[in-house]
Parts: sequence; structure tokens; C-alpha cells
Amino acid sequence: MSNPYRGALPSDRIQVKHQKKSNKGKQAATPPPPPPKSPAVLGIEAQIAAFDSHAPTQKDSKGGCFCQARLHPPARPGARLCLSCGLVLCELNPPYASCPSCATPLLTPHARKDMLDALHNELTNTIAEEERKREEDRQRIAQVEGAFPTLPGASSKPSALQPPQVQHKVISLNSKTHKVTIKTRSNAPTPSPASTPAADPVEDEPLRIPPPSNPSANGARVPPERPFFNLLGDSVTYVPSEEDIRAQKKAHRAAQKKNARAGSSTQAAG
Repeated sequence: MSNPYRGALPSDRIQVKHQKKSNKGKQAATPPPPPPKSPAVLGIEAQIAAFDSHAPTQKDSKGGCFCQARLHPPARPGARLCLSCGLVLCELNPPYASCPSCATPLLTPHARKDMLDALHNELTNTIAEEERKREEDRQRIAQVEGAFPTLPGASSKPSALQPPQVQHKVISLNSKTHKVTIKTRSNAPTPSPASTPAADPVEDEPLRIPPPSNPSANGARVPPERPFFNLLGDSVTYVPSEEDIRAQKKAHRAAQKKNARAGSSTQAAG
């Protein structure tokens, strides 16, 4: 049955829009952004990325260094000497690349995997140590602030005070028309040096020693497969250990006793 009074008034024809309930209270709060990575973490991550993207037989794009650890500190343990050509490596020769002289991989596959695992462990420990220091700083700040509540939206960092703009009026007189002109000028404040963010320091590229024309220093004949072989000495001499010396003496005494017994038995038979 239809309603006879329906549509009698213009307001009855207006459709009522039901407002949807807001779910803002149910939505999870946005997590704070993670802290910026420290230079130590970025450096370790760069080394891991270089290991993953660099082939063992590929030379370093910067050419390496031939100072033989005289100008720069030695390389990481495990990659301080090229086992093929004998080149002593400094820290400018990355272990993930090949030898700058003979292009031989500086690490075996097993040693390469061990060094990469060590870098991952170093990265994990560095991140954990930095997070522990940040937590200690947060606890120290909370102890200093005491039980005073912090207003929502308030920042713990003091904002830099900006000086107000200074306005002044300039009155000028036109010499021809004899009219007075009034102009208002304002001086924009210049930011203080403390509020200006400092630019990141640019690290100078270290000095790299190019490969020598003749690796031999005394003009001796150098094997072509080992151009950095040390030829400054006369020859390589083996120095026996104390255990080897004691064993040689013991064997010498036993040989003397055996010879003495053999001589006495010969004299008795004659």
C-alpha cells in the first residue's frame, strides 16, 4: 500500500546520505622511519655488494696499486700476497678482484666464501652494537627528562629561531614633478651558519703506484711467471727446526754405534 503523504513536501524527495564510520582509530599507527645508516654499515654493505657483483677473474676498475704495502697498509688477512706472481698487496687491492699484475684470483672459492661470511657477521654485529648504543641514549634521555609528559606533536629537537623580517619606509622626492613617493621595503633574514646543513666532506682519492717497468731491483733474471719474486738474496736456504736437528743428531749417533759394533765384530772374526 502506497503512502498518500509521500512526496508531498520537497524535502521528502531529498535522499539522505548515510555517513560511513571512520576507521581511523582502528588503523595501526605508522611506524617511525628507521635511523640513517652509519658510514661503517654503508662501508660493509658496499664490500658485500662488490663481492656479489664482481667476478673473481675481473680486475679492479681503479687499477689497483703496486706499492707492495710500502705506502699503504697491507690488505685484509688471507689476500696479502698473490700466490701466482708474488706481488705483495696493499689495502687498495680489494680481495674480491683479481691480481692487478697477472689477473689471477686472489682468493680460492672456499676462502672467498669464508671472507663473505665474515663480512655478513661483521655487518650483523655492527648493526646490533649501534642499536644498543641508540637504546642507551634513549634511556639516558628518558632519565634526564624525568616524569614530565611530552605533548603530542612536540619535537625533542629545538627548532632554530628565525629572526623576524624588518620593514622600513623609504620616502623619495621627484625633482621634476615635486611629488613625494613612499615605498615599503623588507629585508629577508639571512640564515645563521649553525642552521645551515654542513656538506659531507669529500674524501681525496689515495695515491696509487703504477706497475713498474722492471720489477727486479738488482737486474737479475726474473721468471716471467713470477715477476715480483724476491731476488735480492743469493738463494733460498732451508733453516731446520730444533726437532729436525735433534732427530739428525740422534740418527748420527745411532749410525756411529752401528759402525762401531760392525768394526769390533770384524776384528774378533779375524
